[in-house]
Amino acid sequence: MAVGGHGMRNLLLAVVLVLAGIIAGLILAENQAPGPALSAAQGVEEPPVAEAVALPAVVQNLEPKPEPASAIRASSDPALALVALRGKLLAEVDADIDGGRYALASRNLARMVVAVTRLDVGAAVPVSQLEPIQLRIRRLNQAWLLAPDGDWAAASEKVRDGDALERIVRRFRKDHGLRVTVEMLRLFNGLRGDLIYPGQTLRVPTGEIRIEIWKASFTMVLWIGEAVAGLYPVGLGNDLGPTPEGDFSIINRSEYPVWFRRGAPPGQAQVPPYDPVLNPDNPLGTRWIGFAPADGREGLGIHGTNDDAAIGHKISQGCIRMLNRDVEEAYPLVPRGSTCTIY
Repeated sequence: MAVGGHGMRNLLLAVVLVLAGIIAGLILAENQAPGPALSAAQGVEEPPVAEAVALPAVVQNLEPKPEPASAIRASSDPALALVALRGKLLAEVDADIDGGRYALASRNLARMVVAVTRLDVGAAVPVSQLEPIQLRIRRLNQAWLLAPDGDWAAASEKVRDGDALERIVRRFRKDHGLRVTVEMLRLFNGLRGDLIYPGQTLRVPTGEIRIEIWKASFTMVLWIGEAVAGLYPVGLGNDLGPTPEGDFSIINRSEYPVWFRRGAPPGQAQVPPYDPVLNPDNPLGTRWIGFAPADGREGLGIHGTNDDAAIGHKISQGCIRMLNRDVEEAYPLVPRGSTCTIY
């Protein structure tokens, strides 16, 4: 968009005011942008200019080290904190992952996730704000959190003669008090199938697995202990069937779930599992993670979708919708009995 002479003078004046501390208008415009600017010459992120910015208290508690006064200044808007620190923290996370400082990278990612999920701007957080964080979470998962040789806090079991993964899952539950799935055993130990051998050591993390849904920002976070294992955009319930708030327990899970239409004529209530070509009408998508009844309603849960455009909007009858690729990624890490907190 071309800028006239008068507009350019105003813009330059605004920049001067930013540097002088009078920045309200410029910061608001920066906060509403989809992300930090890209240098046309270099193609890299330029950290946005921001003044009077502070992290929420919960984010400050996750800081790995004190920030210089120039990095965080006084403000009550967490959205501005996210904009101000986004480029800086992404660069730090990249450097920490490359340098093998995985725990530090995890803490910085947690800071960013706490900030972005608590945004309340009256609409879903733009995917452009989530994708750079998601990319780093997946990098860290591959290098550390989901790596068989990762130095995360773990419980272990030796494979015995005649063992199968299901039997080992039961031992983890009985002897260690951990909620474990067969998928978790495969994922955390680099197993391609169910083949195991006597004497082999299998590990799972001891950190509590929990889900947070933040309705104001249309986001979901999957935690393992204090580490972020996933950050996802979601869709929510509409005004007639709002997504409930509170603490819920995961009670069932299924792959390629069947959907039952309420009030449908006999013989038409059951909709086969979702297939983009053969059965595109099943709104549950490829995975179902159900939680305990809420507000007298049953059949609520987290699931995939047959309409990607539903993500970031209030369209469902109370359930949380995810992109199919996202719910497939999260599904192996969410055993029955896990806590789901909706804010």
